[in-house]
Amino acid sequence: MPVPESARIFLASKIEQLRRHKPVRIVFPEGGDDRIRHAAARLQAEGLVEPILLGDGSAPTGVRLINPATAPESRKYGAIYFEKRRGR
Repeated sequence: MPVPESARIFLASKIEQLRRHKPVRIVFPEGGDDRIRHAAARLQAEGLVEPILLGDGSAPTGVRLINPATAPESRKYGAIYFEKRRGR
């Protein structure tokens, strides 16, 4: 199925933004999804972002994987997130 021209333009603009603001770190909460792992590996291979996957299992070469259930930083980042979202 071909990608619509509007989607190509949108993606091209986002890629250009990433190229201008390197290094960019992006956290993908769906790290167990094969599509997300593939996208993270591609973004990393193209040098566009430093991807971090959240989940368990294995990560593609060069991609960092953090298991929130066992990561020592989980409580710290959970508390930060809670404080930022408290008023919403």
